[in-house]
Amino acid sequence: MVRRGARTGLEKCRVRQEPSSPSDGSVVSTGLDPLNYILDGGYAYNRVHLIEGEPGSGKTTLGLQFLLAGRDAGERCLYITLSESRDELLHVAKTHGWDMTGVDIFELVPPELSLDVDREQSIVYSSDLELGETVNMVMEAVSKVEPTRIVFDSLSEIRLLAQGPLRFRRQLLALKHYFAQRGCTALFLDDLTQTEDDLSLHSLAHGVVRLEQIALPYGSERRRLRVYKMRARAFRAGSRSHGGGGLDYGTTTLIIGPSGSGKTTLSLQYVFAALERGEKALFVSFDETERVFMRRAAGMDLDLSDHVAAGRLCFRQVDPGELSPGELTGIIRDQVERVGATVVVLDSLSGYQLAMPEEQHMLLQMHEVVTYLNQQGVLGLLVLTQTGMIGTMQSPVDLTYLADSVMLLRFFEADGAIRRVMSFLKRRMGPHEGTLREFRIDSGGIRVGPQLTGFRGVLTGTPEYGGSAALLTNRDES
Repeated sequence: MVRRGARTGLEKCRVRQEPSSPSDGSVVSTGLDPLNYILDGGYAYNRVHLIEGEPGSGKTTLGLQFLLAGRDAGERCLYITLSESRDELLHVAKTHGWDMTGVDIFELVPPELSLDVDREQSIVYSSDLELGETVNMVMEAVSKVEPTRIVFDSLSEIRLLAQGPLRFRRQLLALKHYFAQRGCTALFLDDLTQTEDDLSLHSLAHGVVRLEQIALPYGSERRRLRVYKMRARAFRAGSRSHGGGGLDYGTTTLIIGPSGSGKTTLSLQYVFAALERGEKALFVSFDETERVFMRRAAGMDLDLSDHVAAGRLCFRQVDPGELSPGELTGIIRDQVERVGATVVVLDSLSGYQLAMPEEQHMLLQMHEVVTYLNQQGVLGLLVLTQTGMIGTMQSPVDLTYLADSVMLLRFFEADGAIRRVMSFLKRRMGPHEGTLREFRIDSGGIRVGPQLTGFRGVLTGTPEYGGSAALLTNRDES
C-alpha cells in the first residue's frame, strides 16, 4: 500500500522551485575529440541529451567516456544503471583499459525486481508505486552525490514501468527539470527496444545522437553516428600557393594510370619534396605495407627514415575490410588539424572503393574529403588505378570532375622497350602544358624527358610512337 503523505517522483520534483542556471551557450566535452568536432565543442551545459541506438551500438562506451572526461576535469560524475550490474559496468571499462576510480556508480534495483514478499502490492497496481519509487531513488542518489555529469542507463526500464506514453513522458520531464535545477549535464541512454521510434523523446531532449551498427557481407561491422538535433547550436552533419609552377596548395590532383605506370612513385616524389622543405605529410595506402613503401623509397634514393622518426611523415596502411570511410576521414582531419599535414596522399581510390561499395556514396564521400582538404589549404593527391595494363583502359569510377588537376600516365613501346609517358589533361588554377613527355624511374628518382611529338592514340589507351626525338636512357648507360 502507498504510505500516507508519500510523494511521487513528479511531486517531489515540484517541491524545489529554484530557477535553472542561465544558459550562456557553454559546452562540456564529450570525451572524444571527433565528437566534440561534430558537435561544435561538445554537449550543451546543464541540458539533457538523448543517446539512442540498438544494443551493442556503443551507448555505454560513449557514456563512460563522457564521465571519464568529467572526472579528469575534476568534476563529480554519476552513472545510474538499471540495465547492467556494477560488476558488468566495471568489466566493460576494464576491457577498454579505463580506470573508473572517481566515478560514482549507482546500481539501481527497481522494487519490482525485489524478491521480498512483504513488498508485493495487492491493493494498488505495483507499477504505480514502483515507478514513483524508482524515480525517487534516482533523485536521492543525485542529491547525495551532487554530480555535474550524469549518465542514465537506460530508459527502457522506465518505459516498461510506465506502461504508457503519458506517464513515461511525465516522469522523464520530472527527471529533466530535477537535473537542470541541480546544474547537471545528463545523457539518457535508450536502446530502441520499442517497435517504433519514440519521437516524443526527441522533443524532450536538448540534443539527440543516434548510434548505428551495420553488418556488411564481408569485413568487420561498421558503426555510424548521426546527430538528429542540437538546439541553438550548429553541428556538422561533415590557402597558400606554391610558386614556381607545379601543383598548388589548396587543390587536389588526380593521378590516373594502369598498374605499374608510376602513380605511387610520382606521389612519393611530391611528398618527399614537401618533407625536405620541413612540411608534414600523410600517406594513406590501401595496397602496400609500410615495409614495401620504405623499400620503394630507398630504391629511388629517397631516405624517409629521418622524416618518420621526426614525425613529419605519417604512413597509414589501411585495410578496406576493417576501416570505414568515416574513420578514414577522421584520420585525415586529425593529421591536418592536429599534426599540421600540408600534403595528403590517398593510394589508391580503388581500395577506397572497396570500403565504399556503393559508387554514389563513394562520390559523396570523396567530394567531402576533397572540399575539406581544399578549405584547409592542403595539397591532395588522389591515385586512381585503371583496369588493364595495355590496350583500352577503363576507370572504376569517374572522379575527374572533383579534381583541380588531372595527370595521365601511360605505357608505350619504342625501340623494343616498354616506356612511360605522362601528360596533364586538366588544371583549374591556370594554364598548363598539354604536351606528352616521357618519364623514367630509376635509382636516381624520376627523370622527365623532352616533348614527344610523334605519338598517336594516347587517349585511346594504346599510344604509338613514331617520332624521331631522343628517348631517355638508363643513367648507367649514358
